[in-house]
Amino acid sequence: MMNRKDLMKTVFDGKAGDRVPVGFWWHFLPSKCHASGFYDNDYLDQLIAGHKKMLSQFKPDLLKIMSDGFFCHPGIVDNNVRTIEDLKKVKHITKDHPWVQKQIRLVNAVTEAAGGEPLIMYNIFSTVQQLRLYVEYILLDKAAYRDLMINHTAETMEILKIVEEDTNMLLDELKAHTHIDGIYYSVQMLQHPEADEAFHDKWIVPSDLAVLNHFNSLWTYNMLHICGYEHYHNNVSFYKKYPCKAYNWATHTDKVDMKEGKEIFKHCVCGGFDNNAGTLIDQGSKEELAEYTKKIIAHAGREGLIIGADCTIPAPQDYSRLEAIRNAGK
Repeated sequence: MMNRKDLMKTVFDGKAGDRVPVGFWWHFLPSKCHASGFYDNDYLDQLIAGHKKMLSQFKPDLLKIMSDGFFCHPGIVDNNVRTIEDLKKVKHITKDHPWVQKQIRLVNAVTEAAGGEPLIMYNIFSTVQQLRLYVEYILLDKAAYRDLMINHTAETMEILKIVEEDTNMLLDELKAHTHIDGIYYSVQMLQHPEADEAFHDKWIVPSDLAVLNHFNSLWTYNMLHICGYEHYHNNVSFYKKYPCKAYNWATHTDKVDMKEGKEIFKHCVCGGFDNNAGTLIDQGSKEELAEYTKKIIAHAGREGLIIGADCTIPAPQDYSRLEAIRNAGK
């Protein structure tokens, strides 16, 4: 039987292993501290402990280390960015900043606990996502985010180059001081009618690719996450221009299943389950989970397929339900 890391590399390469692997992840910290946890050692300790508890009870094929507490560049958080004047206050950080050093500590602690068995990725957000997550997700101000992106587009994207460069610096530090296998990179289309594909091509794609191309130069086993959390819609086919080893998107929100995704990307795909509370992954019986898994595999084919979800799932209370999914892939 293949070990878990070799299995994952085989599937990432578009081939079939001796079973279809699984990749599910969930948050370990409450949403209120997802952006600013890097200033609080208690949050970091809780995040490490959450990963270790999971690893003590479940042996993931694909371990995505969650970056809870580190979602957004410190300049965005420290300046409580809501307006273009706030954004102008954002400055570069150095590699000795807690945002960098504590992420290295997190990754090394979880990697050590994993024992070298799974393939390990780390979660990174695009520069635009770092801004959106703070303004929309933490401040709950969708109008302010729209104003920055639509009414101050050129200024906003110019300032976000600071975030882009510091994110690439973080990636360099992770490469130098950790042993992860790749990056799980979260991108998303603007949810505004003014932001058509031409808008994205001009303003968003260059920023997204500046980070993507950098981590592709550092690691091989990277995954693009086209985020549809809370039913945000994306044009999945648009992301064919984003080169990556594997792809994950909101199959249920965007109505693009695993087989169609394989045809679009010509690479490994991850997903199949709706991630939202109250859906099958949250409440289904083991028998229902296994049956649905077998349907995904039969439809999409075993090659280059990882069974997962559209995005983060509700924290499981019973890991044997995830084992039922994994066993269904044998």
